[in-house]
Amino acid sequence: MEHLKNKSFLFCLLLICLAKICTSLPSNYPQNQTQTSPSGKKHFVLIHGAGLGAWSWYKVATLLKDSGHNVTALDLGASGINPIQIQQLRSISQYVEPLTKLMVSLSPKERIILVGHSMGGAVISTFMERFPEKIAAAVYVTAFMMDRASGSIAHPPYFDGNNYGAWKAKMKSFLWSLDERVWSTVVHGFPNPTKKIGKEDEETTILKAREEWTTAEVTHSTNNQKGLNALFTAVSSDQFEYISGCDTSKEAWDILQVTHEGTDTVKGAKLQMHTLQFETLMMDENETFSEFYANLCVIVNACSSLGEKIPEDRVVKKILRSLPQRFQPKITAIEEIRDLNTLKVQELIGSIQTYEMKHLALKKSKTVAFKVVNEEDDGHSNEDCSDEELTILTRRFMNFLKNQDPRSRDSKGINSKNRFVNYTDGYGHISSECANTLKKQKDSKNKAMHITWSDRIQSLEFRVNKRLDYLDTQYRYDNGTNNPPTSFLIGPKALALKFYQLSPAQDKTLVSSLIRFSPLFNYDVIKLTKEKYGSVRRVFIVSGQDQTIVLDVQNYIIRNNPPDEVKVISDSDHLVMISRPLNLFYHLQNIAEKYS
Repeated sequence: MEHLKNKSFLFCLLLICLAKICTSLPSNYPQNQTQTSPSGKKHFVLIHGAGLGAWSWYKVATLLKDSGHNVTALDLGASGINPIQIQQLRSISQYVEPLTKLMVSLSPKERIILVGHSMGGAVISTFMERFPEKIAAAVYVTAFMMDRASGSIAHPPYFDGNNYGAWKAKMKSFLWSLDERVWSTVVHGFPNPTKKIGKEDEETTILKAREEWTTAEVTHSTNNQKGLNALFTAVSSDQFEYISGCDTSKEAWDILQVTHEGTDTVKGAKLQMHTLQFETLMMDENETFSEFYANLCVIVNACSSLGEKIPEDRVVKKILRSLPQRFQPKITAIEEIRDLNTLKVQELIGSIQTYEMKHLALKKSKTVAFKVVNEEDDGHSNEDCSDEELTILTRRFMNFLKNQDPRSRDSKGINSKNRFVNYTDGYGHISSECANTLKKQKDSKNKAMHITWSDRIQSLEFRVNKRLDYLDTQYRYDNGTNNPPTSFLIGPKALALKFYQLSPAQDKTLVSSLIRFSPLFNYDVIKLTKEKYGSVRRVFIVSGQDQTIVLDVQNYIIRNNPPDEVKVISDSDHLVMISRPLNLFYHLQNIAEKYS
């Protein structure tokens, strides 16, 4: 909850700054489109994609509101500032509850423009089936569009030979979403049905004619073909060459696995290498925590994809012992207050990132405040006790923030028991005032220098040797590692390379700070029909530079489930609403006029 409050606070700060940017339209913006007549006012409902929240629409929402439209941007379960945590989500209905409440609250004659981005496309598809009479048009912004025939997402995750570990986890979840029996067939295979002929002494086993298959055997064969079709569809032409001759989904799956992971012997060797990297990886003094954690995620995910999930408590302890000296006050506080065996990785990450953000801000402030130093004062520089000074300033700053929060007006100030106390050199005195502590800090500088240099060598060696194409998306397996992942968190490297590579720098900071775990659900439980889902007008907006749902996949979705209209934004990344908000706004304006 503390992590969520910190994110909410950061969100408010960034939103205030960024809103000023987006509320002023460019000088070349067509003035006749900045206002909409009262009769042309529409209600747009904006649904975010995986890991995002209502905040991701802030630019487009502002433009639509300035044009006179009614706009509702929702935080789905465990998204944005929604207080539900990812491990608390148990069903699709719980995840989409905010949208359900909105749809039910609409007046009988009100019809909305429902807009979904990325995985939000699957969400809006289910509501087109449930509330077709309340939706004037559905807009898929580089989003997954459900197949009205099967009720499943139209295309499996794409694989071009890179990032096999991440693709394997996604594909496993996709196959399971088709049907649990499809995934079982991929794992265990489909033996052709046989029968025995001849007398007991001379029995011979032969293949059954298809007309002789039982209902169960026909179903088993259908599940095999579903799995094989999904694998054939998911891979690029280069990867298809490996599996084009396969007759069973298990054979195709095993070939791809051996090709990209190796045999059991090779997997064992890779696992040993990753385990060694896990133990030796240390955070460099010049690294940010996000950069360090991205490298750690690469190793943890690599081990998981090879069948060896590293326990969460081990990851927690690894993070704490890998942090540099500047984090020591925070490490001490965590070790004294929290049980490391039960502390969640995400809680720890949020706590450390918050500390780092405030630590760096205060360090810059301290550099100005303590800039004047008497050079004759025993040779001590202001850096000798910087950690302690920053600790005191951090506490004062936190106390100030606490007093600004209306929810905690009645709460007490920081208790004296929580002061950073030195127990090693005598009970009860303040570490920053301890002469022994200051001396130890000075004496340890040379030693610390050697440790840092050694760590840099290890870190450099690791960066050179690790696979550069393995992205840092993290997966949760709340139902056990033998089952598909339950949620995923898009890592910093994946964001930079695949999501917002064309977005403004300030928005990259916003996205990186507010991204959350996104659930992986089986949307197949909701069947789509031509009478309901098929009755809603659909528009697909293509993102020409999308590196997540790549152009080939977008075209495949369009071909296999043609919408009423296709619009193109050629120079946008995956986060269309952030990288090209004005273009998206133009299209939404046009859709509102045309379809409602």
